[in-house]
Amino acid sequence: MPPADKAGGQPPGRPPPGAKMPSSYQPTKDLVFNVTVPADASTVSVIDAVADVVGLPNVYMVQHLGGARFQCTLYTSAAMEQLLRHGGLSVCGKKVTIEVLAPRLTRVACLSLPGYVVDEHLIRALAPYGKVVSIERPTTVDRPSVRNGHRLFTLK
Repeated sequence: MPPADKAGGQPPGRPPPGAKMPSSYQPTKDLVFNVTVPADASTVSVIDAVADVVGLPNVYMVQHLGGARFQCTLYTSAAMEQLLRHGGLSVCGKKVTIEVLAPRLTRVACLSLPGYVVDEHLIRALAPYGKVVSIERPTTVDRPSVRNGHRLFTLK
């Protein structure tokens, strides 16, 4: 049996528990990021830099885009959050930043909100957390023309 990886006790190169196997795995854009590395960096050094932060079992793919650019895909959103909290990678001894492909969206549900509370007040209250890009007002199941009092905000 191969040695366990430091991140989660999994053998190196295996997806984390609960992740789909590589043959059926279809990554989503929110798990992909680009990185521009020093000229002397190799694919292996990029893989090692990502694995140092999130662990090798969380790395799905590293693709060389030409020149000094690479595109990396992770298995889970938890690994992506861990990488974003870390703030970048150290490749060949140099700190490099990552460029996330998909914007980070946050969904906020305002449950049982009185109907007289206007959206502008809520948009101002949510402003410190991001820009509101959409507002949904769900309806009741039996009467689709009647709102249920909830509002769902998507922030970017």
